[in-house]
Amino acid sequence: MTKDEVINAFKEILIKSGTEEVISISNDTNELADIMIYQVPGELEYLAVYEKPLFPLYAIKNILFKYGADYTYNYTDTELQFIIVLENDNKYVIEYANYELTGFMLYNGKRITEEVNIKATLKKYNNIFIKRDNLECLFQSMEATVDEGYGNAMR
Repeated sequence: MTKDEVINAFKEILIKSGTEEVISISNDTNELADIMIYQVPGELEYLAVYEKPLFPLYAIKNILFKYGADYTYNYTDTELQFIIVLENDNKYVIEYANYELTGFMLYNGKRITEEVNIKATLKKYNNIFIKRDNLECLFQSMEATVDEGYGNAMR
């Protein structure tokens, strides 16, 4: 998803769930907010919660949500749950309860809940995802170069 798509999806969910006054989100990269876009200059933009970068924005395929007492959640007192759908059916789940956002990851069919394990899994996921994306860009660039060279040879 693009930066605007991600921000707009979160904003719509916050408004619909009535939590737009308690969970902050920023349109501007690196402006501090509960949910924000984090970027080191010259590098990819990441979705971040409480200033902790999670994954590149383009890794996000969809953002699902549920809110209210009618649902089963992972943490007690949860009022709102975001389910961020990533590549290969992986998911990152953010729950809002007791004025705090907490998260866990569903990675390759395993539920990862401890912060140190989530951090390691996110690093692994991001490295794999970014390497794959870099290889795809390299192959596309090589293909364009070969096509251009072939086209020039035919002239």
